[in-house]
Amino acid sequence: METPEQEVLGYLREHEHSLTEFLRRLALAESPSTRPESQEEVLGILYQALTELGFVARRIPGQGSGGHLYARPGGCHAPAQLLLGHCDTVWPLGTLKEMPVEIEDGVVKGPGVYDMKGGLAQMVFALQALRELGLEPTVTPIVFVNSDEEIGSRESTRHIRRLSRLVERAFVMEPSLGPSGKLKTARKGGGVSPSWSKGSPRTLAWTRTAGPAQYWNSRI
Repeated sequence: METPEQEVLGYLREHEHSLTEFLRRLALAESPSTRPESQEEVLGILYQALTELGFVARRIPGQGSGGHLYARPGGCHAPAQLLLGHCDTVWPLGTLKEMPVEIEDGVVKGPGVYDMKGGLAQMVFALQALRELGLEPTVTPIVFVNSDEEIGSRESTRHIRRLSRLVERAFVMEPSLGPSGKLKTARKGGGVSPSWSKGSPRTLAWTRTAGPAQYWNSRI
């Protein structure tokens, strides 16, 4: 008798072509962070896919972003887990002309395929597998997809924090690392801070090469 994990894996292998085609649709919907209107198509695709799975989905309008997508099962109950992803990319509109979506030797290539439309496709099909196999997860999956992650998640952060307080755990839908399918369990942090310097060009050059400015910046 197969375990639930084996059942899900078998289902996904049987539907690999459909998953790949869904990923192709997401990648063809170009969605750079800096063009909010471009998010409409990709968010629409995800909205339709989740509602077809019986989720109650809602589009959250953005002010400077393309908005966000929230979805939960019709019979949502605690405990719950947050499935967190983003649909925006760093690739400008028109990238598909130089970087078309291609599938070759089991590898899908194209703008945004890895970061992170591949993870969004995996999420949708994992939820589909649970439904089709009649498997009830121990935690209710709640989905939140933002469209401003690549530019700092400034609008969506408050929604993410609010949802995070209501769930037991959260999975960020980063695709697995390499063919072995290793999960990412941690990420590096980063920050940006402005700095100003005065002096002659010679002094500035000395400051950069000798180290004090670098030390000060690291302390910030």
